[in-house]
Amino acid sequence: MDYYPHVGDSVTPNGIAASKGKIYSKDVITEDFDPIPTLYISRGNELVFNHPPSKIFNAISGDRMLIVGGQILEEIKADSKLQPRTAIGINKNGRWLYLVVVDGRQPFYSEGATYQELAQILLDLGANDAMALDGGGSSVMTVLGEDGKPSILNSPIDQYIPGRERAVANHLGISLK
Repeated sequence: MDYYPHVGDSVTPNGIAASKGKIYSKDVITEDFDPIPTLYISRGNELVFNHPPSKIFNAISGDRMLIVGGQILEEIKADSKLQPRTAIGINKNGRWLYLVVVDGRQPFYSEGATYQELAQILLDLGANDAMALDGGGSSVMTVLGEDGKPSILNSPIDQYIPGRERAVANHLGISLK
């Protein structure tokens, strides 16, 4: 089965995408359009949601906010669909970053999570603010293996094929020194 985009196809992420001071995608905000939730990461690794600094260094936009000020948002509680999900959160002082990936669409392994369940996981971990990133087949968590190659930590699913990754326009990479 063929799917798009193909490797090498040009794609544009939704919202704002920036890395090391270079902005790759910028959200267009109109009077009738709510801005897409975005995590901004400064040069000094300070984390903040939805309040862009005067100079954007790193940024990644998401799907919707899940938690604001330590409270799960009411509007996410109505969605009861179980899906693969990915989310990112920060604690109250912005010192801790939480990354959560929930597998789904795989009977007898994982059906997925609702936005409410995803938010509760992040709240239980200590997140004060959190947003959902793209989910579904985009829900993949990878680390650099000892062999220097990427190693997938979860079981992604795309086109109902377990273990298959969906092509995506953006990702968040973290490196530690």
